[in-house]
Amino acid sequence: LSTVTEAQYFCHLMHIMGLERVYYVGDSLSVQMSKSLYKLLGHDDDPVLGKPYNWSRQVQCPNPEQNFEISFTRNDHLAKTDETNLVPDASLPWIKPYLEHPAKRTLLILNVGA
Repeated sequence: LSTVTEAQYFCHLMHIMGLERVYYVGDSLSVQMSKSLYKLLGHDDDPVLGKPYNWSRQVQCPNPEQNFEISFTRNDHLAKTDETNLVPDASLPWIKPYLEHPAKRTLLILNVGA
């Protein structure tokens, strides 16, 4: 399949499943998975640029009604964190951003890595 076809197919799947966001939470393997999906969908820019531990990008689908978001938050141990127990760049808060995001439905991908 070509990149355009893959993007069209993935956008269509997200749309028919009612998903508005793909949210990755995990370690450096997760950031690579999220970046890979973003690139496979035909985007040339680097979504991680300047924000390797917490980023979000809108995926532009061929049909704008099918646009969705890909997000990543670094949390190496999937620990429940808040502003009182943060580990800089390794355990950022993810539960509140997950629950309070305006997307109606999110595909949540959790990974603790190796």
